[in-house]
Formats: sequence, C-alpha cells, structure tokens
Amino acid sequence: MESENLRELSAQNHPHLVHRIATVTHGKRFLILSDWANGHDLKDFWKQTPKPVVSVALVREVAAQLCGLASAIELMHHGYDTGNLSRGSSHSPPPPVISTPVATPIVISIDADDDGATEIGAAGENLSWRHGDLKPENILRFRKLNELIGTLCISDVGLAKRHVVATGFRKLASTSKFGTVAYEPPEAVTRLDSPRSRLYDIWSFGCIMLEFVVWLLYGHGGLDDFWKLPKEKKGTLFWSPRDVEPHAVVNQSVTQLMDKILSTNAACRSPSAVGDLLLLVKNKVLVPALPGDRTAPSQRRRIYAGELLEALQEITKKCETPEYCCPGPLEHNARLPTVSQWKNTSDTLHIPLTTHGNGTKNLQVPSGAAMAQRV
Repeated sequence: MESENLRELSAQNHPHLVHRIATVTHGKRFLILSDWANGHDLKDFWKQTPKPVVSVALVREVAAQLCGLASAIELMHHGYDTGNLSRGSSHSPPPPVISTPVATPIVISIDADDDGATEIGAAGENLSWRHGDLKPENILRFRKLNELIGTLCISDVGLAKRHVVATGFRKLASTSKFGTVAYEPPEAVTRLDSPRSRLYDIWSFGCIMLEFVVWLLYGHGGLDDFWKLPKEKKGTLFWSPRDVEPHAVVNQSVTQLMDKILSTNAACRSPSAVGDLLLLVKNKVLVPALPGDRTAPSQRRRIYAGELLEALQEITKKCETPEYCCPGPLEHNARLPTVSQWKNTSDTLHIPLTTHGNGTKNLQVPSGAAMAQRV
C-alpha cells in the first residue's frame, strides 16, 4: 500500500512533494528511497537561520513556498483522480518538475505491519490522501542558488490515507505512522466516533504557517518563546478543550499573541503580506469548527485546501508590490510579544479523565465518544 501511494503521488510530478526514487522490501521492513534534501528540513532551517532579516525577497519566498505547499496538499486531497488541483477552483496545476542530478538519496525506514485500512473521502470515494502528520520535520528543504529558502517539499507521504476509520480509534502517538500530538487538530480527540477528515491536514498546516510567521518576525528565539506559551493541561499549544460544541477553542495564549503581533508589528501594517498570512491563519485555518458544524457561523469554520490555496495565491500575487511585502520600518532583534497571564481552567471543565491499569490517562469527550489514548 505504501509503495502504491508513493507511486501514484510521485506520478503527479508536483514540485512540492518529495519524489520516490525506489522502494525496497527487506523482510518486514519497507525502505523508501527519495530525493536528497540538501537543506535538511524546515525545522532545521529555522534553527540554522536564527535571525532572519525581513526583506521583500524573503517575504516573497515565504509566501510562494506556503502557496506551493498548499498546492501539494490540495493535490493530495482532491487531485489525481480528476486531473485538476481543485474541484470548482480556477487555478492551474503546478508546472512540471525538471529533474536534476542529486546526491545519495535518503533511505527512510518504515515498519510494514499495520492494518492497511484506508480513509474514505466525503463522497464515498477512495481516490485521495490525507497526510495525517504534517509538521516542520516532514517538510524538506531543497536549496537553490540565489534563493533564501529554496524549495520546500512535503515528505513522509508513503503512509498517507493509511488510517483506521471504522471506529475512529487512534494508534499510540509514539508511532511515526500517525499524527504528532502537538500538531493534531481538536477533532483528533473530540470526534473519535467519526472518520478523520482531510481538514486534519489544514489545521496542522495552519500551525506550521503560524510558526513560519513567528520565525520570520522574531527569529528562532521567538519560536522558542512561542513554545513556552501557557496552555491548558488537556489540550495542546494550539487548542484547548471545552465542554460545548465544537468542544475546543484556540488556545487563549495563541489568540492573544496573534492579536498582539497584528497590532504592534510594522510588518503586519495593513495591507501587508505578513498581516494577511496571519489573518488567514487566525480566521480561516486554525479554526476548531469544521464546515459541517451548525453551531458555528459559516465564516468561522475551517476552510478546505482549495480555498486555502486560492487565498495564498492571492497573497503571493500581491507580493509583486514591494510595499505589500514590507509596508513600514521593520524592527531588528524584535522580541515575541508577551501575553497576559490567565488562570488555567482545565480543572473547571466537565471533561473527566480516567486512568487505565497501565497508568495511561485518557480524555473522554462529553458527547459520549470513545476514549482516546494520549501519550
């Protein structure tokens, strides 16, 4: 199954998806040979570039790379069975990749002993993928001459759509086959009785977009401070649980931080690329409510990949204007804004925890959904 997924995705020749060179089965091990990322991954790039200088060129590259990654996600979610990147969208497919010689490929080792269950799309089709583990470490960087960032490509796609959907139970978070808890959306816990939507990837990508903005404006030190923001014990950095629909809200610290950045950083002065990126994340991407949630207004529900791509395409197009990339005098060595301290409300929530014999605590959602094992 992994080999077939890789074969089909590689055949799309998308410039922001890592391409398969070969696959090898060795006993119970399944080996994937892919293009060699000479710039390592996105998390490493942020670390190795601790104090970026905000410039027109850098902002343009950030917008373009986010747009390219969104295009790859849209292709995974909706693409190869129709030949179009977006159903009902007007944008064109990405240009084909021109192959160039690369150094020794990376060998990725993956256990080949899972159950082989697949995700069914919204229309009952089985012709698309959900990545399920988008994070900076799974976005590889290919350096290019005269480019500050290079090309970012989504990796670890061989296990896409290999998820249990009959019951909604998750495997242990310690396995690399399923989503990293820090980037999981709320529904990974609050909707355990439902199949996971491809909107899972949109939330994870929103987390990455927010980190990208924090790095751009405040450097790697700002990212370190970002991950130290207060959070509720039963949620993640990005969301907190609630006992009413949709059973989660964006973490109060993260909301405060986005508002402060928008109101205080000159790079976000309207109209601006960075400000529009942050508003897109805040209002459309890091949104707990899904499109089918009747309890939330339609404008406050998470968007699909095609809508995300169109918004990023518009931002990228506007970046042709230098003033849109850098609208005002920029701060050097700026520090991440502080957020006000607030009381941890976890103890007041009506979301009971139970402890099983192995000592692992599980979160029970009030709707009566199954228990989610959290590691």
